[in-house]
Amino acid sequence: MSGDRLGEAETAHILAETPLSVDMQLVSDGNRKTLSATVPDSWQLRWWVLSQGGAIEVLAPTELREEIAATLSAALKRYNGAEGRQF
Repeated sequence: MSGDRLGEAETAHILAETPLSVDMQLVSDGNRKTLSATVPDSWQLRWWVLSQGGAIEVLAPTELREEIAATLSAALKRYNGAEGRQF
């Protein structure tokens, strides 16, 4: 996981209390935490990942990472609008 420190800490705390799967591992690496878990490939997984905003980063599988990145990129383009506004 990566993201803003407050969001990351809060997300890590919630995940530690309510694991995503029986084989979930949450490992600290300095200021970052890395989560691995076996979960079904579903729309619910995508919805949950996107609902976490900048608090997490999908590292693998590559296909899911690319799909999430494309969805977020499309959303950013929509928010930037035709005028190319930047936030």
